This record gives sequence, C-alpha cells and structure tokens, in this order.
Amino acid sequence: FSGCAAHGLDLLLKDIKKLHWVDEALSLVPTVVNLTRGHDVLDNVFLEYSDGKNLLLYGQTRMATWFLMAQRLLEQKANLDRTFTNPVFET
Repeated sequence: FSGCAAHGLDLLLKDIKKLHWVDEALSLVPTVVNLTRGHDVLDNVFLEYSDGKNLLLYGQTRMATWFLMAQRLLEQKANLDRTFTNPVFET
C-alpha cells in the first residue's frame, strides 16, 4: 500500500511541477543548492549559521525531492542571506 501511495504522490507532484510558475520557481532551487554545496568556503559558512543543517540535494528518483529542497531553502532563507552577506566574501 505505501508503495502505491508514494507513487501516487510522486505523480501528483510531477503534475504540479508542470505548472509554469511552479516549474519556474523550482528551477532555481538546484542552482542555489549547487552553488552553496559546491564551494567549500561558502558551504562551511552556511553550516556555521544553520547549526550544521545542510541544504538538501536533488534525487533523480522522486519528484518530491524538488519540493523538499525548496522547503529546506525556505526554512534556511535567513541563514542563506547571512551566508551570502558574510564579510568573508567581500572583495
């Protein structure tokens, strides 16, 4: 039963992601995550602000990962703002 429910939810989220505004918003999520996680200094500063709670990476197998990644970004918005305005990155 749970496998069928998970599959049904995945299909529902896939349909929701087809909405233009949802797809447009979610398309930015991996960019922010990859930028932050892909640079050690940036990632370390973020981890200091977020008490070790990292941003989630995209999983190829489930559509829900897009929404979970977006949720984590929203939860950590203040910490991301603090990270990107940290004096370490001033030129």
